[in-house]
Amino acid sequence: PTQHHNSYTSSPSCTSINLRVIITNQKEMCELEESYMVGYPNNLSPHQRQTYDDFVVKMNAWKLDNPKAASVENSRGAVDEDRMKIIYLKFLRARQFDLDQAFKLYSNFLTWKHDFQGIGVNNIKVNSVMNEIKTGKCFSYGYCRGGRPIIWIKFHLHKKSQSDPQEAERFIAWFFESAKYLPREDPIETTTVIIDLSNIGRENMDMTVARHWMDMLGSRYPECLGKGLLLNAPWIFSAFWNVLKPFIDPRTFKKLQWVNSSDLLKHIDEENILKEYGGKGEYVLERDPIYSQHVALSSPKPSGDM
Repeated sequence: PTQHHNSYTSSPSCTSINLRVIITNQKEMCELEESYMVGYPNNLSPHQRQTYDDFVVKMNAWKLDNPKAASVENSRGAVDEDRMKIIYLKFLRARQFDLDQAFKLYSNFLTWKHDFQGIGVNNIKVNSVMNEIKTGKCFSYGYCRGGRPIIWIKFHLHKKSQSDPQEAERFIAWFFESAKYLPREDPIETTTVIIDLSNIGRENMDMTVARHWMDMLGSRYPECLGKGLLLNAPWIFSAFWNVLKPFIDPRTFKKLQWVNSSDLLKHIDEENILKEYGGKGEYVLERDPIYSQHVALSSPKPSGDM
């Protein structure tokens, strides 16, 4: 991406341009980007380091005043200082290291997470989102060439008339919280999301649900997206897209690409592309790194064409 041109840390003998020349493997480039770009843990400018320190102080004070909201910060117990630094820096980067804006974004996130639907995101039970799971509209399979885990979203399997709005919102929150824990090799922090738009019609184009997804990417779990591939979009999607576009966070928008099935090999190895898209991959619910943690292996498999 062009904005990264001068973002790599460098020594007198290794400029950012030289790094781009010598690194040809996408996974190596991805790791470099997420290790050495300015604003990441290994490369903070003096201003960013000070802003981070101020953010920690401000958040610690807020947590003392808001212990209930602070208690939901991590759904799987306490985490170490390095992990919290990664989380805090995501919110700081999302607001270009504006201390007040990043603080507002993160404190609002914790409040939302605590208050969500009167139960809190951490208390969402699998059986309360099972109808959404069974559609097969969203799942995790494989890794992209950059080493990021892949989330697949099949837009045509969401049918507005058959989906309860409350459960759909609940599922999206549950899925994003669960996806935080997808296995990643350090220092990779992000995920590749593929949104399959083939075979969609008017009944699939649910603006409320689409805005929930974009809100998650931009405001609730910012900087979790490494790359978003909008796959096989038909002409009918253009009007819907034009309405949705203003609600997409600018940093998220820059990471989105329009692709066809034939383009997937540029981003993903054949073994990690599902067979229906021309690859060799075959999705199995029991091996899904998200669902296998929560759904009993004896549960019915999701319907649809997973």
